[in-house]
Amino acid sequence: RVLRVSTSTVWDTNFMPTFPFDGQGRVGTGVVQEEIVATDTVVVAPSGIALHDDHLFVTDNSTGWIHAFTLDGVHQNSLDTGFGTQTLGGITVGPDGKLYVIDMLNDRVLRVDG
Repeated sequence: RVLRVSTSTVWDTNFMPTFPFDGQGRVGTGVVQEEIVATDTVVVAPSGIALHDDHLFVTDNSTGWIHAFTLDGVHQNSLDTGFGTQTLGGITVGPDGKLYVIDMLNDRVLRVDG
């Protein structure tokens, strides 16, 4: 799933230790989660997300596809990278406005043109 998390409703926080105990994290009470993309739709195993020009791009590690959604979770488009399963990792948008994805099986970062 891809969730939107709102911390504006947090009313209490507590410290918790981090691993390897080099700092402290915070746990909040009252955090609101809203599901944006469910894995029972077109995305099977989300592995990365990027936000650009009011679109949410989601990589799917299970299929090798990149999906575009509106910020309300409406599916807009899909791209088959041709990499196959268990390949796609993270995704980002570069300063040139292009998408960059991680191909984990071949240890490379690729730019999506078009």
